[in-house]
Amino acid sequence: MRLDQGVMNMTIKPLKQLAIMKDRISSKRVIKDCFKLLKYEQTWLLACNRLGYTKEQVLATQLALKLNKSTSQWFSQLANADLEIISETCLFLLNEIFSTDQIPPQIPLTSIDQINEIKQQFHKVNWMITIETFHIDRAELKKLLNVLIDDLRFNGLLSSVIDWLQHHDNPCFQQFAREIFLSFYLTNLKERNKDLPMIYEEQKLHIGFSTTKQHINHLYQQLCSSLKNNDNCYFKHFSHPLILNNYQIKQDKNMKSLRIEVPQQRLIEYAKLFQYGDFHNQVPKARGGLVHRSVFEIHSVYQAELNQIAYKYRYADNFSCLGQLAYFAQLSFVKTIALKYSCTMRQAIVRINELKLPRLRIQRRKDK
Repeated sequence: MRLDQGVMNMTIKPLKQLAIMKDRISSKRVIKDCFKLLKYEQTWLLACNRLGYTKEQVLATQLALKLNKSTSQWFSQLANADLEIISETCLFLLNEIFSTDQIPPQIPLTSIDQINEIKQQFHKVNWMITIETFHIDRAELKKLLNVLIDDLRFNGLLSSVIDWLQHHDNPCFQQFAREIFLSFYLTNLKERNKDLPMIYEEQKLHIGFSTTKQHINHLYQQLCSSLKNNDNCYFKHFSHPLILNNYQIKQDKNMKSLRIEVPQQRLIEYAKLFQYGDFHNQVPKARGGLVHRSVFEIHSVYQAELNQIAYKYRYADNFSCLGQLAYFAQLSFVKTIALKYSCTMRQAIVRINELKLPRLRIQRRKDK
């Protein structure tokens, strides 16, 4: 039979012990007896509930682990199903112990509510510390876990799981490794700084502070000492824009509110992407790949591209700056028509006007 879905709602002893371990980690104390959690059937059934294995399969793997010393050699000889069940169970325990509400969910900036939330949280911020977690080495993760978990048998099993997971599912490994590292370091940081605004995007965590340069430098030195790698951590004044999800977040001139804008660099990049020409130097170009199409079709291609950009930045405070890109696209469109008919730009404009085609434009369309 399949795993009982009701197991997710059970109040069981392992969860109570996990809660105790979580409290110990939060108070910067080591945890012990993690391997004992694996003797409970409920631990395995709860951890593997989403995998789709039967109850008998999961408990057979538990029994196999119980009867062996869980050495790396034994682990490497297991079937894929057993490896997946053991790894899922160990990750479940780690996530329960180290999971934290300190790390905010990733914000894609696709709604006005998300943008307003950032504006509200960061409007008083004057310094920003950024932690990059683009790659976590498994040796670093093992070393950290060995410091936090005083259980030789569990750490030995965990070492095998980490090696296997990094090889077979590196994105999953990197995700849980980042969460463990960040939750550990943020615990130290938040002890002295309550209610810190944060933005988490992909592999960067941005933390805002309203403080002095002397204090931010002190916090930065503390973090770098913990992270053991200065390349993964840096700070800057919030007068320098923060690039997030293709937007730039910056303070207004009076330092009283935040603006979320289209970066000027993105206009240059879009012009290059869609082959409008060199936007930076204002040199439009014809698109030879479109000349075989009708004028109406070419116009539709240009307008569809601009609509795509307009929708992406529909909440930008400087939305009107996209008009510059629309004007540049219009010049490229005229040059493309001139190339199509082997005529001058003036003659191309006459042809376009005769067809009563509207000028390319950027129009703000918001979600209802």
